[in-house]
Amino acid sequence: MDWIENQGENTMHSQKRRMKQAVCQHCGKAYQTRASAYYEQTGRAKYCSRSCMAAAKHANAIRAVICAHCGKTFETSRSDNPRYCSRSCATSARIGPRNGNWKGGISFDHYHYRLLQKQRYPQRVRAREIAYQAIRSGKLRRLPCEICGAEKTVAHHDDYSHPLSVRWLCSEHHPRSSGNRKK
Repeated sequence: MDWIENQGENTMHSQKRRMKQAVCQHCGKAYQTRASAYYEQTGRAKYCSRSCMAAAKHANAIRAVICAHCGKTFETSRSDNPRYCSRSCATSARIGPRNGNWKGGISFDHYHYRLLQKQRYPQRVRAREIAYQAIRSGKLRRLPCEICGAEKTVAHHDDYSHPLSVRWLCSEHHPRSSGNRKK
């Protein structure tokens, strides 16, 4: 008879002894779960059913986060850890010196750049301004590119001392012809 009792430890009766009583963390209902370290460490022993586990995860998903730009507290359920409360905060947080590509304000200070151009190359700037005014007034008319015939062209000065003597070149051919200019 001892042999039959010992044999019974490896059957269904022994599994009942390895179960433990637990309380669902979501609904508070008592239930039975396996009494193993694996189930306790992985959190499988927290909920009485899959529906309670899903409801608890959804309820725990909404959390309060502080915006990294404006400091306002906002609620989110996203799992990718958003840093900003809105698209406008995210955009304004990356403008100016906070942007990784910031070059010290050169792009916003084009008036300073134009002033330097006027100081360094006054004849060049004057020739461009006169040609631009002549185009606007109708004295000078845009023509197709001299090389390829493209319609969209820019005025090219071979000699800046003659501001109305221009060649019409497209954006592809204009940089190539800049080397043969009289200064």
